[in-house]
Amino acid sequence: TAFVVAGGAVLLRLGGRAALVSALGLDFASENPELKDGLESVLGYANTMGTESELFLFILAWTVVKVFCFDAGGVVLALASGILFGGVIQGAVVSAFAATVGSSAAFGLAKIDTPVRKKALDLVEEYPSLRGIEKVVAKDGLKAILTLRLAPVLPIPIGLYNYVYGVTNVPYLQFAGGIFLGSLKPYLLDSYLGVFGKQIVDGTTQDGGLQDFLLLVALGVSVLIGVFA
Repeated sequence: TAFVVAGGAVLLRLGGRAALVSALGLDFASENPELKDGLESVLGYANTMGTESELFLFILAWTVVKVFCFDAGGVVLALASGILFGGVIQGAVVSAFAATVGSSAAFGLAKIDTPVRKKALDLVEEYPSLRGIEKVVAKDGLKAILTLRLAPVLPIPIGLYNYVYGVTNVPYLQFAGGIFLGSLKPYLLDSYLGVFGKQIVDGTTQDGGLQDFLLLVALGVSVLIGVFA
């Protein structure tokens, strides 16, 4: 982990943010026209409303994304978060909170007697690897959900995780805590990329500072999770 972070620091020193972002393969947003168009649409619409309305609609959008398992929409929202809410950290925290609200809605739908719950139960039966989730989350729900959010290794789209958790006995607070804490790392990266991309467009990008440090920390956490998950 120390070697990876040190390597990232060297890239930042010699080539700037753009070199590090490219080396990590995190410049996908600039190479994806559909993603760029979606981001521009979100930012353009947000400029027409006040802060409270913006926050409410942002949470609502995340809820739609999580309930309907629209993972690509979540990427757009996370990229826009740092721009919308005044900084990389603010954007990551708001995204993690909004995603937790949306995930809670999906979790709740799987808890009640609905066709959604039946589908989730069928999914668990279809994949043997999912059958052990009940025992794992019952023993240590917060840790298990946090780990799986940081390193999603189950053979299903990440959007379906919330429904699978909903048919287990994991307490809600442990579920919500695991989702929120586990979302901070990926959304920190997305928020960083969104702010960095906006600075490039505006011609105001600068190397160094807290944002670069945060990117290196997130990189180190990613490596650690890969080792211990």
